[in-house]
Amino acid sequence: MKNNTAKIIYIVLILALILTLSFSVLKGYLGRDKAAKEPSDISYYIPYREDVIGMDRDIKAYGGWKLDKIGEDRMVIEMDNHYLCYSELPESDADIEAAADSLQEFFGFLDEKGIDHLYFNMGSKTSPVDRQMPITNMECTNENGDRFQTALETRGIEYVDMRDELLQSGRDWYGSFYIADNHWTTDTQLWLAGDIAGILNKDYGYNFDLSTFDKTNYNSEVHPTYWLGSQGRAVTAKRAPLDDFEIITPKFETSLTVTVPSRGEDITGPYADSYFNRELFDDIASYTDDDYLNKPDAYSCIRIGNERLAHVHNNLATGNEGKKILLLYDSYSHYIASYLALGIENMDIIHLPNTDESVRKYIEESEPDMVLVMYAERNIMAPDYSSYISPFDFR
Repeated sequence: MKNNTAKIIYIVLILALILTLSFSVLKGYLGRDKAAKEPSDISYYIPYREDVIGMDRDIKAYGGWKLDKIGEDRMVIEMDNHYLCYSELPESDADIEAAADSLQEFFGFLDEKGIDHLYFNMGSKTSPVDRQMPITNMECTNENGDRFQTALETRGIEYVDMRDELLQSGRDWYGSFYIADNHWTTDTQLWLAGDIAGILNKDYGYNFDLSTFDKTNYNSEVHPTYWLGSQGRAVTAKRAPLDDFEIITPKFETSLTVTVPSRGEDITGPYADSYFNRELFDDIASYTDDDYLNKPDAYSCIRIGNERLAHVHNNLATGNEGKKILLLYDSYSHYIASYLALGIENMDIIHLPNTDESVRKYIEESEPDMVLVMYAERNIMAPDYSSYISPFDFR
């Protein structure tokens, strides 16, 4: 009888705890600031969330657990070298072929207009030769990229595999990425911009001054353990380290006019004031753990991010005067674009998933000399023609 009474008391206490926690979550959710950016997970309203997740971290570390589910079909994986990466499932053969068909048809359109074009595979955080992956079938970005490039080859489409460019350079692969974010570091993106400029000089007759991309001509300002990247935010600061962030700005004279029509911004000044958002960057120093979940991160302190349309005019261009490049890109190339803009007079930038207008119509109106399509492998997907907001919808 005593045992039964103890069991009943235990069950009642557990139910009371569950009800109390559920009530607290509901209360936090209903009392949230509706004007603020909405968190993607109701667990953000759990009281003492960081402490709860800290205990979860310790339990998983003790058990050697390497996965955290953060969405319907996505996880954050802790790699063997303790870097974080997103899971990525294989794209179907049909989706790979559909993406390649769309790019081929778009490049055919550009050929008819006499406009040069080139596709860049911007890779992913997982090295193609040193995967560091504890679970082999959960991260397939390199395989998706390889299959897509094969599809391009069968169609006679020229491309540049930036994975090969980085491997051949001898640079440290994982040191080229942030630990808790999926992007290249700013240092790597300056190097990649110079590599791309060299390709455009060699194969397309451009005249980039490659010293523009020599880091010795830049100021370097390193902020140790300064920010939490997107993958770290997914598992919180209790389970992910803060990354260093390096601000790299030219020592040489620059004058850019950066225009973002959707925000009504039109700023002229040196790179450090026009293209980089120093005010936003300085604000990050005051972040608490909760702020990391719903405020901009350090990587976002660039004036042109995933915009529906932006323009950069280089007021001091020497070498590519009168030239205009249209860049269709994703977030992997935010800082690459900013450094490339230092070597050409005009650059237009479009993030296709954020626009609902025809890119072909814009090309006919703006008449660029060249179109660069620069996508990370995670964005290789079949176009969705129900709207214009798809990376491979080039209509």
